[in-house]
Amino acid sequence: MLKIILMDNDTFTCAMLAEIIGNLIREKGWDASIVCQASSTKEVVTFLEKNPEDYLFFLDVDMGNNELNGLDFS
Repeated sequence: MLKIILMDNDTFTCAMLAEIIGNLIREKGWDASIVCQASSTKEVVTFLEKNPEDYLFFLDVDMGNNELNGLDFS
Protein backbone atom coordinates (compact mmCIF):
# COMPACT_ATOMS: atom_id res chain seq x y z
CA MET A 1 0.00 0.00 0.00
CA LEU A 2 1.18 3.53 -0.82
CA LYS A 3 1.26 5.56 2.39
CA ILE A 4 0.90 9.33 2.04
CA ILE A 5 1.99 12.16 4.33
CA LEU A 6 0.60 15.68 3.89
CA MET A 7 2.14 18.74 5.52
CA ASP A 8 0.95 22.33 5.23
CA ASN A 9 0.83 25.02 7.91
CA ASP A 10 -2.48 26.24 6.47
CA THR A 11 -4.98 23.75 7.86
CA PHE A 12 -7.58 24.67 5.21
CA THR A 13 -5.11 23.96 2.39
CA CYS A 14 -4.08 20.69 4.04
CA ALA A 15 -7.71 19.62 4.43
CA MET A 16 -8.48 20.48 0.79
CA LEU A 17 -5.44 18.53 -0.41
CA ALA A 18 -6.48 15.58 1.74
CA GLU A 19 -9.98 15.68 0.27
CA ILE A 20 -8.70 15.82 -3.31
CA ILE A 21 -6.21 13.00 -2.79
CA GLY A 22 -8.74 10.92 -0.85
CA ASN A 23 -11.29 11.30 -3.64
CA LEU A 24 -8.71 10.22 -6.24
CA ILE A 25 -7.76 7.19 -4.17
CA ARG A 26 -11.40 6.11 -3.96
CA GLU A 27 -12.32 6.93 -7.59
CA LYS A 28 -9.28 5.19 -9.06
CA GLY A 29 -9.34 2.29 -6.63
CA TRP A 30 -5.69 2.84 -5.72
CA ASP A 31 -4.13 0.89 -2.89
CA ALA A 32 -3.17 4.04 -0.99
CA SER A 33 -3.98 5.88 2.19
CA ILE A 34 -3.23 9.22 3.84
CA VAL A 35 -1.54 8.14 7.05
CA CYS A 36 -0.44 11.53 8.39
CA GLN A 37 -1.89 14.99 7.92
CA ALA A 38 0.22 17.59 9.71
CA SER A 39 0.49 21.36 10.11
CA SER A 40 4.14 21.39 11.24
CA THR A 41 7.40 19.64 10.55
CA LYS A 42 7.52 18.68 14.23
CA GLU A 43 4.33 16.65 13.80
CA VAL A 44 5.76 14.86 10.77
CA VAL A 45 9.08 14.13 12.49
CA THR A 46 7.23 12.71 15.51
CA PHE A 47 5.12 10.53 13.21
CA LEU A 48 8.20 9.31 11.30
CA GLU A 49 10.10 8.49 14.49
CA LYS A 50 7.22 6.24 15.56
CA ASN A 51 6.54 4.87 12.05
CA PRO A 52 9.80 4.49 10.08
CA GLU A 53 8.63 3.34 6.65
CA ASP A 54 8.55 4.56 3.04
CA TYR A 55 6.05 7.30 2.22
CA LEU A 56 4.92 9.63 -0.53
CA PHE A 57 5.18 13.20 0.79
CA PHE A 58 3.26 16.31 -0.16
CA LEU A 59 5.15 19.09 1.65
CA ASP A 60 4.50 22.82 1.92
CA VAL A 61 7.36 24.84 0.44
CA ASP A 62 6.90 27.78 2.85
CA MET A 63 5.93 26.91 6.41
CA GLY A 64 6.51 30.45 7.72
CA ASN A 65 7.57 31.35 11.28
CA ASN A 66 11.19 30.30 10.64
CA GLU A 67 10.12 26.66 10.67
CA LEU A 68 11.69 23.99 8.49
CA ASN A 69 9.85 23.97 5.18
CA GLY A 70 9.19 21.19 2.70
CA LEU A 71 12.47 21.84 0.89
CA ASP A 72 14.49 21.75 4.13
CA PHE A 73 12.63 18.66 5.27
CA SER A 74 13.25 16.66 2.11
